[in-house]
Order: sequence, then C-alpha cells, then structure tokens
Amino acid sequence: HHWHYSQRRRRRRRRLSENPSSETNNRDNHELFDVVTALEIIEHVPDPTSLLRSAVSLLRPDGILFVSTINRTWKSYGMAIVAAEYISGKVPVGTHDWNRFWSPDEVERMVCDVEHGGDSGSGGATGHEEKYVMKQVGLSGMVIQPPFVNLKWSLDPLDTDVNWIGAYQKQRVR
Repeated sequence: HHWHYSQRRRRRRRRLSENPSSETNNRDNHELFDVVTALEIIEHVPDPTSLLRSAVSLLRPDGILFVSTINRTWKSYGMAIVAAEYISGKVPVGTHDWNRFWSPDEVERMVCDVEHGGDSGSGGATGHEEKYVMKQVGLSGMVIQPPFVNLKWSLDPLDTDVNWIGAYQKQRVR
C-alpha cells in the first residue's frame, strides 16, 4: 500500500508542477483543504498573484490561507538585506530583492480583489455555482527580538515593517 500511495503522490506532484495554476488539478480530484500556506515564498516567485490565486483555489469554503513575506520598507531593506545578507551572513547574498517585497495592502489586493467560483459540491444538477470572496481575517508582524544572534521571534500586530503574516478566509458571497 505504501508504494501505491507514494506513486500516486509523485504523479500528483508532477501534474501540479507542470501546471501549478490550473484550478482543475484540485477540482478534478476534489482535494480541497481547510488551511493552505504560502510562507516566505512570494518574494521569490516571478508571478506572486498567480501563485496566491492557485493557493486560494485549493481552499474549502471557510478555509484559511496564510501568507507571510517581507514588507517593502527602508527598515526591511536594512534588516532583510543589509543585516541578514551582508553583515551577519545568515542569508546568502542576493537571496532578496527589495523590489520583490510586498506590503500587506498589496498582498490583500492580490488575494482578495477577485471573486472565486467554487466547486464545493453544491452545484450539481441545478447548475448553480457558489461564489466566494477572500477576506483578510488577521495580520501581524513577525518581529525578531534582541539580541538578534538568538533569532528569537514574536508576533506584533503593530509592527509589520519587516516580516509579516496575514490570514485570509474564503467566504461565501451572500
């Protein structure tokens, strides 16, 4: 059984990697999830909007998408590029491009400014397809505590200047 399961997962991963933005990948298999995460990745991909919309397509109704990234501020330039890459060496030089950092407002627009059709099993013979919107339901900064060498982090809803995380819920349009 383990071998068969592994083969199915490999084929599924290959299908998704060949066409990651295809909503049919999850709809055909009815593989929808309560939680999907896109953590510390959107600043590294060429089309973050497509990645986030694909992530949304994997959510069940009322599911939550968590997105974390780095804000595009002068503080983030100093911390994530100058300090992390050049001074401390914790991150390889060239890992980050400040122009690819995203503010909470920009990510909220990428995730929430579109109405999504749904395949929650409610359409059926009536041909009625549910409509969904994404709503931001949480936002907090992820702040490193001094002394910085310990890499101790905490959440701070008032400081999204550098690293931050947002939660977005898939809600039915009423």
